[in-house]
Amino acid sequence: MIVAWLTMALGLMAFVLVLHALRPLRSPSPLQVGALFASWVIIELPLHILAFVAVQVAVCLHFGGLGAWPGWIGLAGFLGAALGLLYLTRRLFAVARVVDEALDKLPPTAPPAHPYHWARLWVPTSQYQPAVVTELHIPYTDSGRRRHRLDIYRPKALSAAAPVVLQLHGGGWMIGHKRQQGRPLLTHLAANGFVCVAANYRLSPKATFPDHIIDVKRAVAWVRAHIGAYGGDPRFIAITGGSAGAHLAALAALTPNYAPWQPGFEDADTRVQACVPIYGVYDFTNRGGFFPKNSLEHVLRRLIIKRGLHSARPVYEAASPLYRLNAEAPPFFAAHGAQDTLAPVEQCREFIDALRAISPAPAYRLELPCAQHAFDVFPSVRVKAVLEGVRRFLKATASAGLGEERAGGELGTSDAGIGVHHEADRDRL
Repeated sequence: MIVAWLTMALGLMAFVLVLHALRPLRSPSPLQVGALFASWVIIELPLHILAFVAVQVAVCLHFGGLGAWPGWIGLAGFLGAALGLLYLTRRLFAVARVVDEALDKLPPTAPPAHPYHWARLWVPTSQYQPAVVTELHIPYTDSGRRRHRLDIYRPKALSAAAPVVLQLHGGGWMIGHKRQQGRPLLTHLAANGFVCVAANYRLSPKATFPDHIIDVKRAVAWVRAHIGAYGGDPRFIAITGGSAGAHLAALAALTPNYAPWQPGFEDADTRVQACVPIYGVYDFTNRGGFFPKNSLEHVLRRLIIKRGLHSARPVYEAASPLYRLNAEAPPFFAAHGAQDTLAPVEQCREFIDALRAISPAPAYRLELPCAQHAFDVFPSVRVKAVLEGVRRFLKATASAGLGEERAGGELGTSDAGIGVHHEADRDRL
């Protein structure tokens, strides 16, 4: 009887977890982080989870789990979970078609020299790529801070200067590290002809905005000045990142050579030629109401900006890529999960629609069915398709030479889309 009750508990738990992965709750709760992690793993690795469920069923049956009625309820739960996992698997293998549709206007590019091997998908922690060499912990300022360091990923065989990609980790502007995120993207791009850079930046609550974006611009300036020594071509620098890193990447791309955010290096060239934000935040003011009421502003007020929206609206607007749109924006390719419970996909739609209305440069949006936040952290079938889309976008953009034409010059506070209403606000812009 005990085994039957255990079978019921395990079956119902499997069903509830898969159901939540299919229809995640967006409202904030104390369980939000745990629920996000559970749904994220199930969505990205449904075949792995299906195999685990099959083992659970086999063990329960072997020990008599169907010897009483609770066991049959558990078996029904397992079957429901299996059906949900098969649905997620089908949607996962359809992602390549979704990527192709999002990039339908992109000129064709040659296939990758080093395709993303399917074998890596069965070992989701594997980041090994034999065609790539890395150089770690290079300082990009003379501050001596450990957060002011970057890693370089480059092809082993490089016959000419390669386009460059700078990646910024996520973590809510408070946690994260250059070695923890973006590794599948960095290794895939580096294996296929890009020189990639992953940079750390100062974190809150010790850091206060705009410290984060200042560090990002320092990293861009270092790359522009020094990446040639590592085989990179400083004439084409793309910037990417996930979550908070996507916010900072978009903000850097839209504010080239903006002197207030380049203290002590005002003359450095911080233009970028393309931007690939992934599940980013684009509006700190939440004017569209896509975040639950006060949820984003609560974090920003307490830990990031450390001032409230009502008392420092110009700062919130200055920190929002949605308010920094301009006709000189570089090409964008924004990717976002349709079921993101931390950064609502509606903000991505709003941002790209507004960008297309104001900038003549290409602006692509990839909305991934069933995908959660942080979908690209480890290799999966979805990631394989998305990374190839990013490679195609960057390859075509670099080949077309759009970057230098669209990158823009030095911005002042008026033409950068900033409303400065109080003189005291200038210190934080």
